[in-house]
Amino acid sequence: MFFYLCISYIDSEERMKMVLKAMLVSAAFVMVFTTLELLFPGRVFIPNWLYTKHEYSLIMKGLRVTGPFHDFELQAEFFALNVPIIFLYLIRSKALSVRVIIALLLLADLFMMFATITRGAFIVLMIGFIYLAIISRRDLNFFRITAITSGFVFILVCIELFVSRYTTSGSLFERLIATTFKSGIIPENRYEAWRLGLLQGMLHPFIGYGPAWDYAKGIEVKFIPHSIYLYLFNITGLCGLTSFLFFLYRLLKMSVKSIGVSLVSSPFPQALMKVLHVCLIMFIIDQIKIEYLRSHIYIYFVWLIFALIAATQNIILKNERERITPVPSA
Repeated sequence: MFFYLCISYIDSEERMKMVLKAMLVSAAFVMVFTTLELLFPGRVFIPNWLYTKHEYSLIMKGLRVTGPFHDFELQAEFFALNVPIIFLYLIRSKALSVRVIIALLLLADLFMMFATITRGAFIVLMIGFIYLAIISRRDLNFFRITAITSGFVFILVCIELFVSRYTTSGSLFERLIATTFKSGIIPENRYEAWRLGLLQGMLHPFIGYGPAWDYAKGIEVKFIPHSIYLYLFNITGLCGLTSFLFFLYRLLKMSVKSIGVSLVSSPFPQALMKVLHVCLIMFIIDQIKIEYLRSHIYIYFVWLIFALIAATQNIILKNERERITPVPSA
């Protein structure tokens, strides 16, 4: 219902830009909350609404911030998916003051992503950055790609050094280096979860267990598979998983048409669709090791991304029809 509500509302370029600005403001509030979590872990600001889940008296180092979603992996994915959208606003903004604000927002977004110490989101962000550079190669010459890559790497290294040394969080790069694999490609901390999740799903392979999932008891009831695809296979079987994969295929089919447009010179809806296409690719890859359905708040962000793809496609088609249709003379 939220998906269709957003599509119905975003029926013009003006409304689309207004929703995007609201997303940036929302992301800024998430960053503010995450900053409070770094400074005051385990503190209840507003009972039953605004609180962090850490025992601050026991924390000395290695705090993985969870933000308002109370899950550090979803928090990291949220910040990673916001990077392409913020970057689009950065390169499309003309006023210097606006560019400075957007650049600071981008730096804060990357900083908070590092504070989650989540390897998967960082890897997915690198994949998204490289993919965006490949499909935007017409906009880039050797000097631009060298400058952007060097600046991006320099910013990431500086953020890593600051987060690991001067905050209660830890080192993301150290976790990356310490990663071990089983069977060559499967991360060791996911191997058992995926194996048991697959075996558990095979007990009811066609319709699954149903939508109930008791997180209070966790492993005692059902083993959490740590993958949206195994999660859907468990609770809805092959029927639900196939439906979701078909839905993602339709979104990919809509968005892939924009990979040849320019982020700088093309109309804004086409440029946004290209960025949303990259976000969708990042989401599909990252959800291999996490399930967005574990949070009752985060799901709205995910389905807003889905709705933006569909709504942007409608706006692009609408603009094309208006451009083709001849204007009647007086």
